[in-house]
Amino acid sequence: MISSTHAPQKHQKYVSHVLGLPMSKVVYKTKRIGGGFGGKETRSAFIAAAASVSSYLLNRPVRLTLDRDVDMMITGQRHSFLGKYKVLLISNTLVKLVWFFERQNVAVNFFFPL
Repeated sequence: MISSTHAPQKHQKYVSHVLGLPMSKVVYKTKRIGGGFGGKETRSAFIAAAASVSSYLLNRPVRLTLDRDVDMMITGQRHSFLGKYKVLLISNTLVKLVWFFERQNVAVNFFFPL
């Protein structure tokens, strides 16, 4: 299988599961890709699985290509972020404390005393 993904091992796992084969029987190749639009890790796994089922049943190569609009709707997304911060000022120019909270599917807290 040849696919455009940042995580070929995950696609290999999904395809082997869909086909009922051990992972060692699924050979995955990935061309060098950039990170311009995001979503190349797991969002395209179901497309790879659909192509692999067709290829497996037909016993021949299958190419599945999405047009740009559909591709961007499915894979061109970013992970959601939430950021909150508080700043304690001593004067208009002196910062005493910065508190920053960021969430991306998990919470991470940073506390920066200055």
